[in-house]
Amino acid sequence: IISYLDRTIGQEVTCHTAVAYVEMDAREQYRCCDADGTLSCLEGDFSSDIPATDVECITELRGIFGVPDTLAGSKEYQFYGDCFGGRFAELTVVQLDESGKIRWKYVKVDTIQVVTSAMRCVLGPVLLLVILYVLYKFYQERTAQPVRRI
Repeated sequence: IISYLDRTIGQEVTCHTAVAYVEMDAREQYRCCDADGTLSCLEGDFSSDIPATDVECITELRGIFGVPDTLAGSKEYQFYGDCFGGRFAELTVVQLDESGKIRWKYVKVDTIQVVTSAMRCVLGPVLLLVILYVLYKFYQERTAQPVRRI
């Protein structure tokens, strides 16, 4: 939990997660977070707090979600992500636009993985049963004896 006095708004700010680390052209560093819909930034040296970049993971996640290399209207456009054991991952896309606003999108892939895994567990066996039923019916038709007339 991040808690500090934001001098720009004159109020105490509490955030649960940092959403961006910003370094200005004058080398000033800020840690920014979402405090109930308001983006609030604290100045300081946060270089040790910045998560390590897993380039291979980010490249894979960008491919899955179709995230482009560049974004129109962006001054800065960066990606952060982690892959946990290959099954669960998270990707954050951060954009600093020309007007100086920070925008981000955070995607936690484990929720998507849970849905697709559930679909595989349900639809896989159902599809297998349908295929077996079709093969059985086809086998019955091929091996059926004609009815004899008396």
